Amino acid sequence: MPWTILRATQFHELAVIVSESARLGPLHLAPRMRTRPAAAREVAQHLVGLAVGAPVGGVVECAGPREESLVEMIRAYALTTGSRSWIPAVSLPGALGRAQRDGTLLPSAEAVLGRQTFADWISARNR
Repeated sequence: MPWTILRATQFHELAVIVSESARLGPLHLAPRMRTRPAAAREVAQHLVGLAVGAPVGGVVECAGPREESLVEMIRAYALTTGSRSWIPAVSLPGALGRAQRDGTLLPSAEAVLGRQTFADWISARNR
């Protein structure tokens, strides 16, 4: 049976989700993670193109235009909200934590890349 799987990296909104959920008292914890965040709209457009096209019989990756640090993304988001919280970088334990830090979760060189950077997304969000 013909099929296509779209594997997308994290969306820009990951910084918002982690910022709001990883709180410990007055701290906003920021996991150390290498990521290549993508605009949800661009991933959706790519998914629609794949859905109406012929199956590729494999996995297609979609990612953002450049690698980012989740720590820096969370701190940049906090600045836009006026947060004065301390945002320490933390290393999550175990295999998943290592994979987040060492780049294992980054897309392959064949990934289809979007155009909107995280900085562009933050800028557009604040207009």
